Amino acid sequence: VFSLIDDITHSRRRMSKKLLLKNIKIELEDSNLDDLIRNLLKQDFNIYFVSDHGNIFSYGNGINVSRDLFDSKAKRYLISNDEILLSEIEREIMDSLLIQFKNIIGNDFLLLLFSDVMFGSKNESSLTHGGISVEEVVVPFIKVIKN
Repeated sequence: VFSLIDDITHSRRRMSKKLLLKNIKIELEDSNLDDLIRNLLKQDFNIYFVSDHGNIFSYGNGINVSRDLFDSKAKRYLISNDEILLSEIEREIMDSLLIQFKNIIGNDFLLLLFSDVMFGSKNESSLTHGGISVEEVVVPFIKVIKN
């Protein structure tokens, strides 16, 4: 199991998209992953790349929310039983959805972000997940085929 990309994105908080891609490329070159794949294919192994979720490169929406006010807080969602509080935040954000799934999360409400925004300073950007954009909910799956 290689968690190289996940390790890079979670270890460095503030990184431009260009720098993130550069760091991933450097780490992949140093990892010898290509040699491993080549050797496994020579031995007729089936090789698949899969992720636990997709992701999206997001930009801060200028809204910094206090962790103390919510049951759960992430860059792309908020969970709280306080519908009024979440409704106030939703009104400030054009690209958001306030929903409740009683049979999944009980009486709590979930504020989800879509498009490419996240909670954070306007100058902040990051590779994120947890929202409802197509890029985040589609699970990447790649089958490597021998030529």
